[in-house]
Amino acid sequence: LQIFLNWSYSEEHLGKPVRLNKVRVMQQGPVIYARSEVEILQSTIEKALSNASTSYQKRCVRNHMRAFMAARYTVLRCGEIHTIPLRHVLLDEGVMRITSVPEIGWVPKTRQERVVPINPELSSFLETDRQNRGQDERWLLDDGLGGQAYASNSQLSQVFRRYTKRAGLEQCGRKPLHALRSTGITGMLSAGGKLDYVMTIAGHSTPQTTLNH
Repeated sequence: LQIFLNWSYSEEHLGKPVRLNKVRVMQQGPVIYARSEVEILQSTIEKALSNASTSYQKRCVRNHMRAFMAARYTVLRCGEIHTIPLRHVLLDEGVMRITSVPEIGWVPKTRQERVVPINPELSSFLETDRQNRGQDERWLLDDGLGGQAYASNSQLSQVFRRYTKRAGLEQCGRKPLHALRSTGITGMLSAGGKLDYVMTIAGHSTPQTTLNH
């Protein structure tokens, strides 16, 4: 439009130049889930577990459910879910410790260590889950033999892309697993959670990062 106005002035169709103010590009926030969509996603994973026909499939889907519950109720990052050892899941104390894991050379993002509370829904799930684990398991997402179930964050993210597609929840701009984190942060703030408290749980270094969710 500005080019057209410049041309109009040069051709003397306009008596004076017209300058348009450029539209400010706003930052696009994450696309979150509605509460009903979260329930649909959970039901889809539960259905996959009930339909699993082999021990390998059941082990895989159990890890999917563990990742889902952690993302939903503790707003952990994908990398934190992928790397957290069971020794950092302190059910008796009702918290998860997000801290360095020396054996795999992992440290928290921005090196911010924190303690994340475990709510009653997640506590009940983890207690039941603990009873069904093998004695050699060492990770929240375990391969059944004491090794990590996934080699990278992207592998875990791809799993949830498939679930959202299966559940009919695909949406432009929505990152399936990360959206659970953003949904939880939004829910806490909308329910009146204090910004500094939510920021600490989420592991953000600035309030604005939390508000961007």
